[in-house]
Amino acid sequence: MNSVKSNSNECERLSNFSELFLKERTVKSKRQIYISSGTYDIIKRYLKYIGDVSFIAYVDNVLLQHIEEHKDTINELFNKVNKPF
Repeated sequence: MNSVKSNSNECERLSNFSELFLKERTVKSKRQIYISSGTYDIIKRYLKYIGDVSFIAYVDNVLLQHIEEHKDTINELFNKVNKPF
């Protein structure tokens, strides 16, 4: 029974990851950013095997999720030095 629940949790975790990060999106307006070559190589290597998603869509998804997860902290830090957002 434990292995069945474990497999179910694993499938759910993988599905959640795919839903959050491996979905293609249309990026209509783009801005250039720079990341280290090492980080670029790691992401590119993983995406080659784990998802049919463009590099820009993956990075955009990761950044949006990061902002969503940490928005309260980001706003708190911002509000300490600026007018409320």
